[in-house]
Amino acid sequence: MKRLIFILPILIAIFFLSSNGTMERELCGIVVDSETGEGLIAATVIELESKAGTVTDFDGKFCLSVPPGSKELIVTYIGYETLKLDLSTIEEGEELILKLNTAAVLDEVIINGSKFASGSSKRRTRKRKRPGASSDARVVKESITTKAASSRVESASYTMDSAAGAAGPAGPAGPTPPPGVDMPPAPEAYAGDAKKSKAAGRKAEIRDRRTTDEADAIAEDMMLRDAEEVTEEASTAGTLTAGELNDFSKWDLWQDLTERELSSFPDRWKFNMSDRYVVQLMSEDSRPLIDAEVKLVNDKNSTLWKAKTDNTGKAELWSSVFRPEQTEGLSIQVSYEGNLKTVKDIKKFKEGVNTISMDANCNVPRVLDVMMTVDATGSMGDEIAYLKAELQDVIAQVQAKQEDLTINLGSVFYRDTYDSYITKSSDFSTDINEAMDFMKEQSAGGGGDFPEAVDVALSESIEHQNWSENAVARIMFLVLDAPPHVNEKTLQTLEAQIKSAAAKGIRIIPIAASGIDKSTEYLMRSFSLATNGSYVFLTDHSGVGNAHIAPSTDDYDMEFLNDLLIRLITQYTEAPDCDEPQVKYKDDPEIQEEIGEAKIYPNPTNGPITIEVPKDVEELFITDTNGKVILRLTRLQKGKLMADLSGFPTGIYFVKFQQKDKEYSGKVAIFR
Repeated sequence: MKRLIFILPILIAIFFLSSNGTMERELCGIVVDSETGEGLIAATVIELESKAGTVTDFDGKFCLSVPPGSKELIVTYIGYETLKLDLSTIEEGEELILKLNTAAVLDEVIINGSKFASGSSKRRTRKRKRPGASSDARVVKESITTKAASSRVESASYTMDSAAGAAGPAGPAGPTPPPGVDMPPAPEAYAGDAKKSKAAGRKAEIRDRRTTDEADAIAEDMMLRDAEEVTEEASTAGTLTAGELNDFSKWDLWQDLTERELSSFPDRWKFNMSDRYVVQLMSEDSRPLIDAEVKLVNDKNSTLWKAKTDNTGKAELWSSVFRPEQTEGLSIQVSYEGNLKTVKDIKKFKEGVNTISMDANCNVPRVLDVMMTVDATGSMGDEIAYLKAELQDVIAQVQAKQEDLTINLGSVFYRDTYDSYITKSSDFSTDINEAMDFMKEQSAGGGGDFPEAVDVALSESIEHQNWSENAVARIMFLVLDAPPHVNEKTLQTLEAQIKSAAAKGIRIIPIAASGIDKSTEYLMRSFSLATNGSYVFLTDHSGVGNAHIAPSTDDYDMEFLNDLLIRLITQYTEAPDCDEPQVKYKDDPEIQEEIGEAKIYPNPTNGPITIEVPKDVEELFITDTNGKVILRLTRLQKGKLMADLSGFPTGIYFVKFQQKDKEYSGKVAIFR
């Protein structure tokens, strides 16, 4: 086997992206087989120092933005030797062809959830017990092993000649990258992975008599049909597993993460989710006021952030997501059914919640808007069929359980700039069957590099669909496995769309599929915080799809995805009816809630409560039904403690604390 790596010059497209004075250099080229000259699909290209990475498209082409002074490019592909390229030798205007030599062939390989399989084997998943309703099951690492049924496959180790690393085995999603490098996903990872090579052969034959574009389209269609045959039987609801991170409920942890593990990403994406102001809006008879417009304004009456109150009457405001922080002369303006109110001397969340009462009538809209915004590029092929089945099941169950709720369902499927389409959309409709039929027609294909047209998808979903004027909730599920492109124009679009979503009361709930890296995780969690949403991520427990990274957090519960999404939708839509008579408050300490060894009374309460704990408690939280912390008490000594909840609307709240690694939770009701 030849060991020499031949490097010949080919075209490098170099342009500079200006971002805060940082000039990035874009490299474009092609990765080919050194013997045949054929382009290699889904080869990984990584700039080692900055960890910027991409993958090659169907023709083996790629473009990658790297910071100035980048020194080394690493190119890997399963079954081939690793190529290292010294970037200092590359000048502007040069052309670059990266030729990879095949590596030694192994007799057999067992693939753990891998995209790289051989033969026509179908994916098998391990049977598992359904998580209990208590959701006590913490994260357990499972390995779902699939073996190619009918053939041997080639594999290669990712080797590093530098002093920093040693050779490592091929990982669950292809070659293992160097330590600290997030491996981007392969762009054309269909459920029938072996079909790719067959389609590539077909494509070569077609090219003899067709144009390149026609060959691409025909070969892609062949791969899609092959993939659909493999996944059709398996893609049933109740299969995918997931977790949820509500960073509002772990606010201190989120701030700590952005200063440590995720510290490099605020500057990359120009998102800084730190300076938070919370508004609690209620009527004078203590009922939450829903879908009210709330603004954070400065002393020049310029609006810094605009939002709408949710089903609990809360709104999240931010003073410095995209700009330097402003703290002087800030005030909050509230508009609800023609009533206006301005509040000065406001406080940040760390100082408490800004409670505002208005002389207004309660109104609970029974309308829910749900927009499915789905990445439909090739790298989503391992999970998209399952995701469509799960999302359709969720809507059907919500509709059956909340018959008084009018559900408007819409969807946007997106790819990337140079694909056969960028977006395909179906506007909101109360005809759920029609909306679902459109979703069923969509499939994965295209893509080629790691980033996708997320910014265009957000614009199509937020600005060009008919969101309801009045709604109890507006939810956008953003399903993706890759980030947006990083350039000034894209970042400006992201800023505008996230601000627009918040102003319209659209909660963005990202659903992170296999392939997500830490940079994308940070951005998606920022999307959810800015729009009063939550972050959802798929896990490996189902055995479906490729490897999923563990999120940056302390712990989380594993659930079935459809159960999790139904729970979130229920949390975001439940609200006390305005005509519902209030439960009478009884000042009786015998009416109490026992939570573990602790007691809370009176319960119900009109505000003040007594918390009695027989042992010291490090932290105790009181949250609303959306999981947001409204009161945090620390270092409680055993005995009795008084707490006042009179600043919050009537309704159900949860008390949570932990003792000896066991978490306790109970309800407390506020009625007046």
